Amino acid sequence: MAAALVTGSANAAPIQGFFTPANNGSTATDGRILEFDVSNGQFVGVLATPQGDSQISGMTYGPDGNLYASYWNAATNSNGRILRVAPDGTATPFVAAGSGGMQVPTGLTFGPDGNLYAATNQGVLRFDGSTGGFLGVFANAVVIPQDLLFGTDGHLYVSNGVGDSISRFDGQTGAFLGYLVSPGAYGLDAPIGLTMAPNGDLYVASFPTNRIYRFNTLLGSSVSVFDLPGLVDGTDTLLDLAFGPDQSLYASVRSNTGGTDFLRLDAATGAIQGIFAQLAGPSTFNTGMLFVDAACASLGAAAGQASSCFVSAQVPEPETLALVLVGCSLLTTIRRRRNGFTSSPQPIQ
Repeated sequence: MAAALVTGSANAAPIQGFFTPANNGSTATDGRILEFDVSNGQFVGVLATPQGDSQISGMTYGPDGNLYASYWNAATNSNGRILRVAPDGTATPFVAAGSGGMQVPTGLTFGPDGNLYAATNQGVLRFDGSTGGFLGVFANAVVIPQDLLFGTDGHLYVSNGVGDSISRFDGQTGAFLGYLVSPGAYGLDAPIGLTMAPNGDLYVASFPTNRIYRFNTLLGSSVSVFDLPGLVDGTDTLLDLAFGPDQSLYASVRSNTGGTDFLRLDAATGAIQGIFAQLAGPSTFNTGMLFVDAACASLGAAAGQASSCFVSAQVPEPETLALVLVGCSLLTTIRRRRNGFTSSPQPIQ
């Protein structure tokens, strides 16, 4: 049974746990940020209360130890802004409403350069990671972008919700490098959430088909497709994906009863291992879920990087981070064998 929503969780301790937006009902408004125990999925409380008539579409963990969330008015598709949420739940403006022409911000991530990147109606925008000041349009070849992350290869990946594709950009210059997944390829339909496995495979949530696609980013090929059992009737909706500190894959699914289930999946087979956490209706449209835990280091994650699992520590200096990325690349083959993340292409189901 889903836990009742209660306020609380305000404290001065560093942020650590499992967090998700909870937007209210079919109108996807009145957003809050909820906190759960990272180890067992037990509901802790409401970290951040609603900020007016606003939907939250994306969250990320900042190198300063705060959460960052994208807010916008779902009724008017306007007033897009990014708030910084402190460990005590206090939400303060970080990126001003409309900055850079932003009206509908969705996915967020901090890049290797320490700046904040946002998927918006104007493309991928870059903001100063310390001040929130607008630094310009970083990437343009996107069609209604939903989520974004920097891969283990240093490139930026963006899901195009209307374009039915995944775009890839140079992580330093923003130059378009082509599609990892071309429009409509493999039957990909309205992709939303993205997450990356320790070996660099990209997992994509297909919103209307309740399918999880897995792609080899090195080869640009499909590895496998998971159909979630019991979710193919069109009444339940797959929204977001994240890797947890236990290296399981987690999926946010809006149920036909109006609530949300957070499923734990086997990352190699897609088999459902259980329900990690639940929300009763009308809390739906849960995108931007993430884990913040020291154990996320087992995934090679660093604070601010878009793996959906963040280490609660400072981001390394750029030179150090570059060395870490090189080391992760050298360890890719070992990790694949050790953790069962084989990159051998498998037939699409």
